[in-house]
Amino acid sequence: MTNPTPDREAETTPEPEETPEPQETAETLVLPPVPPEARDAPAPEPAAETDAPSAPLEGPTIRWGALVWALLFGAIAAVTLWLLVSPERRDAVAGWIGSVHPLVVVMYAVIALGTVIALFGIVGLIRRGERARRHQAAGSSRSPSGVSSGGIGHASS
Repeated sequence: MTNPTPDREAETTPEPEETPEPQETAETLVLPPVPPEARDAPAPEPAAETDAPSAPLEGPTIRWGALVWALLFGAIAAVTLWLLVSPERRDAVAGWIGSVHPLVVVMYAVIALGTVIALFGIVGLIRRGERARRHQAAGSSRSPSGVSSGGIGHASS
């Protein structure tokens, strides 16, 4: 190993660090065998179907917000890739960007911001609809917002 100097610090090799010693393993317990009477005993009867409430089986939850954003980012990536693959398209885009007026750039930014806000609204509506559908499937007359869905003249509880 060489002695480190200010101009040769990068060339020195670090000393190997000490590795910790492995810890002792836990003691394994041997369980006694199961008696033959317990093995031959009949299994408990499952609950009758009439005892259990008839709740609908729920499938996996679809994350619609993630799906919408994934489609948006996938579309942006596809367009970007399409533009960058061809030198002709890349040069055309570079020429167009160089000729754009700054006010147009600001307007495009406002349009992009409006699109993002609209996507947040769409995802929120989808989420609200999913919650309402789940809530309705549970058999309640209240909506997720807490307002009774009974209509005019029905008292809310």
